Amino acid sequence: ELANPELSVIWLARQLGCSPDHLSRAFHQHSGMRLSRYIEECRLEQAVELLQTSNLKIAAIAWTCGFSSPSYFDRIFMKLRGTTPKAIRDGSQSN
Repeated sequence: ELANPELSVIWLARQLGCSPDHLSRAFHQHSGMRLSRYIEECRLEQAVELLQTSNLKIAAIAWTCGFSSPSYFDRIFMKLRGTTPKAIRDGSQSN
């Protein structure tokens, strides 16, 4: 479901039949990480893989990995990885 832009804590809670707060707390207690951050990290891992191994345009990778827009993808990528998708694509950063 990573490619699903609707994927969120609220969406997952609906699928599981529980409250978003309950799901968030349980996930955090189990993993030590916020569920929304985990979803972003999984999407970014997939994006890095595609940036390094495919010829897809960066915008297409953003959509493929479930980001709501290429500009949001760029912001989250910079925030969590400290570099740009283009830098990863160009091989100027190592992960």
